[in-house]
Amino acid sequence: MSKLSAFLMEEVEMPLIEVVADMEDAGYSIDVSYFDRLRQELEPERTDSLDQLKAIAGEDFNPASPKQVAKLLYDDLSLPVPKTTESGEPATDKKTLAKIDHEVARLLLRHRRLNKVIGTYCNIPSETGDDGRLHVDFRQMGAQTGRFTSGSLIQTIPKQTEEFDFNIRRGFRAPAGKLIVAADFDQQELPACR
Repeated sequence: MSKLSAFLMEEVEMPLIEVVADMEDAGYSIDVSYFDRLRQELEPERTDSLDQLKAIAGEDFNPASPKQVAKLLYDDLSLPVPKTTESGEPATDKKTLAKIDHEVARLLLRHRRLNKVIGTYCNIPSETGDDGRLHVDFRQMGAQTGRFTSGSLIQTIPKQTEEFDFNIRRGFRAPAGKLIVAADFDQQELPACR
């Protein structure tokens, strides 16, 4: 083991184990009513967007089906194909849809975001323990880059942006007199240690 690796293990990683264990044991207080209200607010819009897409398609329509989306955009509406997949099929991913200047593409993107928020983030309360707190497993050695990883949704909670305007983070509550601190080096990578 190199001197740098030994230093990192003895001076950084090992002392941090107890802190990480305390974080996992403490968990996050979840405002269940916030997630319930968010679901109730967004569900009508999701239903409406699906109804609009079905009306445009003229048949039952699954916005999660790349084949059905490609048929609607490129066959039925005759929109130009901005990108194809490796297999040569017209692409229907988020980046491709964002390049298409058409109301149907914007409606598909909005529906997909609503579906993700409702189907994923609004289900955070179902992951809580008996104490009503979300207990996350933090893996110190989960990535070669030096960042923590986790199998929980907590790792994928979006920041509040214009694109993602649902403020999922508001559903996490700090106890009185405490704060929840989020720190991110914005994908800054550590060099690999050998």
